[in-house]
Amino acid sequence: MNTYLTHLPDTARLWLYPCERTFTAQEQQAIQRALKDFTSTWSSHGAKLVADADIIFGQIILLAVDTSILLPSGCSIDQSVDLMRKIENDFQIKLLDQGKIFYKTAQGLAVVPFHRVKQAIEQGIIHQETLILNTWAQTLGQLRQHLFLPASQCWLQRYFKPQTTGG
Repeated sequence: MNTYLTHLPDTARLWLYPCERTFTAQEQQAIQRALKDFTSTWSSHGAKLVADADIIFGQIILLAVDTSILLPSGCSIDQSVDLMRKIENDFQIKLLDQGKIFYKTAQGLAVVPFHRVKQAIEQGIIHQETLILNTWAQTLGQLRQHLFLPASQCWLQRYFKPQTTGG
């Protein structure tokens, strides 16, 4: 089990913002500072949210809020998206583009656009055991339990032929 943002409970609402590339050390420091500044003042209808953020693998921003204390409002969620847009603009990166999957390689994380997933599977780039970043996790608990899932255990399973047993 992975432990991220350990002072927040498993039920904390989570948003993942993966980047196609690893941040430089300077970018990571600046982004961490922006995240800390944001979460320290983030509020919903004037009430402070219990929230935190982190960067994992040098390219995935995690943003979480303890919803057992206070739910973020639509406006406060919009504020977090505005922050991600600012980070995108400041560092010329893409964080809000949901049209990609990220998978684990020996070198780190690799990216495939959704429209090329089937082709990547046919070419053997992605196979049933390929570990796919769980970008659809909605709580910290889900992410802590399954940061990565084998392709055969997520929505990509539909692209694999069923295994037959000989007999």
